[in-house]
Amino acid sequence: MKIKQAMLLAYVMLIPGCATVGPHYHRPYLKVPCRFDHSDETTRVGDLCNWWQAFNDTGLDCLIAQAVNHNYSLRAAFEKIQELRWNYNIKTAELLPEIDAFGFILRNRYSTDIPFFTNTTQNPGNLLGLGVATLWELDVWGRLRKAQSAALADYRAQIEATRDVYIMLLADVAELYISLRALEIKIEIRKKQVAIDKELLALSQDLFHAGLFNAIPPEIQLQSLLESENYILVLEKMAVQTQNSLAALMSENIADFCLPAGSGIVPLSNGMLKTGIPSELLRRRPDIREAEQKLIAANEHIGQAIGDFFPKFSLVGLVSSLSSTFKAWFSGSSLAWAIGPAFSWPLITFGRITFEVRSKKAVYRQALYTYAQTVIEAFSDVENNLVNYFTQAQTLALSEKKLASIEKERALTECRFRAGLIDRLQYLYIEKQTLAIKLETIDNQKELSTALVRVYKALGGGWNCD
Repeated sequence: MKIKQAMLLAYVMLIPGCATVGPHYHRPYLKVPCRFDHSDETTRVGDLCNWWQAFNDTGLDCLIAQAVNHNYSLRAAFEKIQELRWNYNIKTAELLPEIDAFGFILRNRYSTDIPFFTNTTQNPGNLLGLGVATLWELDVWGRLRKAQSAALADYRAQIEATRDVYIMLLADVAELYISLRALEIKIEIRKKQVAIDKELLALSQDLFHAGLFNAIPPEIQLQSLLESENYILVLEKMAVQTQNSLAALMSENIADFCLPAGSGIVPLSNGMLKTGIPSELLRRRPDIREAEQKLIAANEHIGQAIGDFFPKFSLVGLVSSLSSTFKAWFSGSSLAWAIGPAFSWPLITFGRITFEVRSKKAVYRQALYTYAQTVIEAFSDVENNLVNYFTQAQTLALSEKKLASIEKERALTECRFRAGLIDRLQYLYIEKQTLAIKLETIDNQKELSTALVRVYKALGGGWNCD
């Protein structure tokens, strides 16, 4: 066959390559609510890319920047992206011809019992070869392109998985930081309580020894003091553990991690939460996007498996120089070449290809159900965190009203004490009650900020999805 005829045949075989076997992907229809039940927001969500800046805390900003730059889990996720990127490039390269070089120098002795070999001029003799060969599978049915598309979907799925790791890292850092600042404040309040309990104990003992009536016996007051001291130990232990957890997120050794002193207040958001419309969640949450990319990959693998039913057409080429002597190795007479089409077609596989297709379809259905469940759980996650946030906001409002009321009562009591209308024992009791309500308020502030962080996390905040 002439070269022009062979190339023409190969070109004709490439014409149907625009068609691919297997199902085409269509995004599954899922019913999406018009708005979240616990939010009146009906417009697009605001910028959630840097949501932690709403807390207006430079310490938190620095920690998040440090975690993003140093966290090993996030780095590993980025390297996984590179792995799947190169895997996609491998699948792309499989669409192109492969050209291999070969060479050999052999000393042969042929059997003299075979007439063909007994007529050779030299036995034993030399055989020298050098050349290139190519084998190009023509993707007539789109099998290789389906594999390429599946690799691209896997690559994109890993990008979304990395974004998910990134979002969780931001939320974990913010939650631990808020908890640590709250613990520091609570420790200081508890120390004030201990000081008051010590003074109350001393006054109770003096009254008891003087034979005067006291509403709280010294033994009960001593128990209260010991309980306050025990609370301090528990809080200090929690603070150390929280700081160690922060160091781990920074990927730093505990001994090397140093957190600057706080401002003495719990970080609270200075902005209004905008949840946006629920349909935005489908493109903002990385876990949903990851599940869809895995669904696309499973769909493409079905087409790749179906392609094995059809014949595989290839273009084979060979150019070489073969000789029995070094002198004639590169002469014109030693040149040899071959070019032409080839095909292979599995005829009897005992159901292997059929079973492979059914297996890939089962994988696709798994991915479909996983995608649907991920969407449902995402909406549930947002709703749960929204109701927790708004309920906690109401709880904090009540706690702040209670604190404002007890502060007024403490101020009046202090005036009466300075006027000599009441004794110091009564004044210390109201002071201790005020500290107890302050502790309650600090707890509610911490819970509110933590709830807000979890809302941002549930909404997929932390990256620009546009």
